[in-house]
Amino acid sequence: SARPVAGVLLAAATILAAGACTLDYKPKSRGELDTVVVMLDTTRAGALDVRSALEETFGRPIPTVPGYEPTYRLLVETVPDEAALNRIKERKNILLVAPIDEMSNPGSLIRSMLPDSLEERVRQDQSFAFPLQDLWARDQYVLLLSAQSPERLAELIREQGVGLSNRLLASELQRREGEVFEKGEQTSLSDSLMGRFGWSVRMQHDYVWT
Repeated sequence: SARPVAGVLLAAATILAAGACTLDYKPKSRGELDTVVVMLDTTRAGALDVRSALEETFGRPIPTVPGYEPTYRLLVETVPDEAALNRIKERKNILLVAPIDEMSNPGSLIRSMLPDSLEERVRQDQSFAFPLQDLWARDQYVLLLSAQSPERLAELIREQGVGLSNRLLASELQRREGEVFEKGEQTSLSDSLMGRFGWSVRMQHDYVWT
């Protein structure tokens, strides 16, 4: 089957240019980095298979002690009203998932965010995933997933699951690094280790050397 991945970065840039304000005026996102809020209307036909595909992709188990933990914890929201949408927009990780022509709140929101040209690419099975950074809040990752039908949507999520989850993980690691070093780092200590031992580590600003 086709792999509609071309144009994803261009698509993201188009959406951001169309409606994003500067980061200075955005609130900081809220919630845990290992939690993903999923906007999905589970009452629609085929939605349960889409949800299963998302769980397989983003909630796959990681071996830990004493058992297994999911990579990400998924919280599914049907977005019943504007108040619920505004709460979701504050979260760190958001998946917005619906077939492109689905008459649901998630479907309507996706269509309102995508230019007509990108909507058509989704209908033609040429694009399906649109990652966005800091769309509604700072330190936020939003991923739009859409396809011609719920069956095709679930299929694409499973086909491209590794790439989708790796992109989210890369965003998480970048944000974790930013949180650790946002107030600065002690480069002199790192340089000293390199000079004395031939290796170094990055040290945050409040690390106490003993």
